[in-house]
Amino acid sequence: MALDFGNMANEMESLCEMLDEAEEMNAKNSEQSNSALKGPGDIGPKYTKKKEPKKKRTTEIWDEDEVPEEDLNFGVDDGDNRPEPEYRTAYRQGVRSEDMFLGIDGKDPGSHCCDDLIVTVELPGVASLEAISLDVTKNTLRVSTPTHRLAMYLPHTVDDKEGNAKWDSDKCELRLTLPIVHKDILDLPDREEILDKYRE
Repeated sequence: MALDFGNMANEMESLCEMLDEAEEMNAKNSEQSNSALKGPGDIGPKYTKKKEPKKKRTTEIWDEDEVPEEDLNFGVDDGDNRPEPEYRTAYRQGVRSEDMFLGIDGKDPGSHCCDDLIVTVELPGVASLEAISLDVTKNTLRVSTPTHRLAMYLPHTVDDKEGNAKWDSDKCELRLTLPIVHKDILDLPDREEILDKYRE
């Protein structure tokens, strides 16, 4: 078996030329496409975190948001023996077909994905809506009638200005629909913001 060194040399030269051409093409492409390299994060508008005005540093230990709003027994007479009415809490979630079949929004049955808190209070013996006293804050709910008194902390922070109440006189039920306030994960401070706060 004889080796054809002339043919082998020609093949080596051709291979070297092909490698040189490939290197030249890569150099040209890298010059042209350095700015064109994009990934999934480049799709859509750029997200810029809004700079919030810095709060001046105080000696307070907690912010207003971290302190419970009020004592549920405040203003209640010691001799008030009205029983607590039966009540139920439920959650409502707005689910569309793409959530149901495709799971696009990433919603699950947990209460952290729900839109509304629904509280149904049974008030037997109440003849009219005028006999009901209702007070809703972002953390608490108070319902009182001449025969019943309910004071409770809500399981989630709610938007007390946007909720609504409906009275069903046939069932003697008060149904409250309160929108749940969710904190957006993107609005939470990042590590550097927290450190800057304490460096001041």
